[in-house]
Amino acid sequence: MRSHAQVEPLGIQKPTKKSRYWNITFKECLTLLIGTAIPVAIGIYAAVTNEQTQKSAKRAEDKQQSIAAERRMFELNETAERRIFDLKEAAERRAFDLKQAAEVYQQQLYKNFLDAMYTLHRDGELNDSADPWPFANAHYRGVHREFDAIRKAQALIFLKEKKLIGRENCTTGCEPKLVKDIIRLNGLGFDNLNLSSETGNLSRLDLSCVVFDRISMINSIFSYANLNGVIFRNSRLNGATFRDSSLNCSKIIDTELHGTNFYNSNLNDALFNNVDLSTAVLTQTQIQGAHFENVILPNGTRISSTTTMTSIITEERKTTEATTEATTEIKTTEATTIKITRVMLNISVNATWSKNGTTIAGGNESGGATNQLNVPHGLSVDDDQTVFVADTWNHRIIQWKQGATDGQVVAGGNGQGNRLDQLNVPTDVLIDKETDSLIICDQYNRRVVRWSRRNGTTQGEILITNIGCWGLAMDDQKYLYSTNGDKYEVRQYRIGDGNETLVDGGNGTIVAGGYGNGSGLNQIHGLTYICVDQQQNIYVAEGGNCRVTKWMKDAKEGVVVAGGQGYGSAPTQLGTPRGIFVDALGTLYVVDLNYDRVSRWPQGVKQSTVIAGGNGQGAGENQLYWPTGLSFDQHGNLYVADRKNHRIQRFSLE
Repeated sequence: MRSHAQVEPLGIQKPTKKSRYWNITFKECLTLLIGTAIPVAIGIYAAVTNEQTQKSAKRAEDKQQSIAAERRMFELNETAERRIFDLKEAAERRAFDLKQAAEVYQQQLYKNFLDAMYTLHRDGELNDSADPWPFANAHYRGVHREFDAIRKAQALIFLKEKKLIGRENCTTGCEPKLVKDIIRLNGLGFDNLNLSSETGNLSRLDLSCVVFDRISMINSIFSYANLNGVIFRNSRLNGATFRDSSLNCSKIIDTELHGTNFYNSNLNDALFNNVDLSTAVLTQTQIQGAHFENVILPNGTRISSTTTMTSIITEERKTTEATTEATTEIKTTEATTIKITRVMLNISVNATWSKNGTTIAGGNESGGATNQLNVPHGLSVDDDQTVFVADTWNHRIIQWKQGATDGQVVAGGNGQGNRLDQLNVPTDVLIDKETDSLIICDQYNRRVVRWSRRNGTTQGEILITNIGCWGLAMDDQKYLYSTNGDKYEVRQYRIGDGNETLVDGGNGTIVAGGYGNGSGLNQIHGLTYICVDQQQNIYVAEGGNCRVTKWMKDAKEGVVVAGGQGYGSAPTQLGTPRGIFVDALGTLYVVDLNYDRVSRWPQGVKQSTVIAGGNGQGAGENQLYWPTGLSFDQHGNLYVADRKNHRIQRFSLE
């Protein structure tokens, strides 16, 4: 019997056990993906590799171009520098040639002048009978206008040696017999002359009895010169310096003397008539030896009547129970009594000081012996050149007399402390001549104290308390000024007539700052030392602002008078200003601690000149190491507290 087996339809296959997707097995799918992915990956790899290759090539090309550009720039710079050097060298060569030519011309001009004077002498044009000697004067005046300063000085010396000028016999008294000069020095310019003896005090340069009429001798220098009987009439001597010279019986009449310095010169029986000496530099000894008619003295006092200073100036000692007060008075013929206050130092803006300093105190390493100092800060110099030093870390004030090898402790020196016989880090010291005492900034004790200079004084008295004092100043009106670093301000205090106390009880008046710490013109940052001029303008050293500001009387903000151009060593900049001093001309002198130098800033000038130091840190004679304080003596010599060298250096005025 036939089986009824089920028959599969035609064309229909029996399913297998393998998985299928869209009629494709997983293996086939994987094979397909691999076959597709590999070429894509290879393509991507190739593309990336190609891109990296292109980038590398681009970088290499850029680098080559950069190198080429740098090479071209270097070559251009080198060419430019070579061109600049060549131009500079050519300019220097031309300048040298011009200088040499000018010197040769001046030498030839002077030789021609001597030949002409010889010819005039030979022809009898210089004899007394040739009066008024027109040819000689015409020739001299003609060549004078072409002479440089050196030849003008040489010509003056020649004319005096040949007795063509200064013919009066004025060496025996102040009333000479009138003898006419053959050459008349009138209406001529003699600015910036240097008339100095070649041998110093061994043989003075003789210019005695010469008459200068309506001449200009601005910024000229007379050094070791015999100027006895000389007459300056209707002339200009602004900024001139008479150094170690003799002007006995000289006459200075209707002449400008702005900034004139009579440094260590003899003025006995000299006559000043109708002149303004308010900015000139004279000592009281010189004032006492001279005669004055219608004159303004350096302290602003006007004398209208004829006054013989040698016979009428007296020095009186007025003794009180509190102190001994020295008072110098001028008694005129009209019985007017005038008190002389301090003479404001006046230094020519062209003055120079010795490059090498002389150690006049300390310099024997740091220590507490009397021949040593330990980080000196402020200092003051008395009329006899005794130096008073704030010996900061020895907690004392020590005085060094001129030429002494050891100092003498005059305040403190009894260890660090707050007793009245002790000091604690003093930073500044002033000399108060009226009370014959020292005023001291006792910094760590936050006070200002006064110590009498009388023998037997063992302790000081407190003037001001609770003040962050660093620097002090005093003016002619008996006002004391103190910095107050806590409140970024300077305060003014009035000392009473009896000098026992402060009139305001020690509160004082703010005269600079007081508006917080900052760089605004009404603010102060890094307050240290101060000074004051005759108009009571305050000068403030701001270490944090790298500047010195001037605060006019009653002003609410200061004016930058030095630095203020950021920290730096350029002539227009300051690093860290410390000690400052202003003279009668308004010239400012600044100690720059971080650049180890002292710089001069003339009034109205925004650029300084280094006058001491500036040769790097060191202990050499021409070096300073963190200088801090400065002062001048009445002769214009500069004293610097050389802090890290533990010494005081004196730079002599040349």
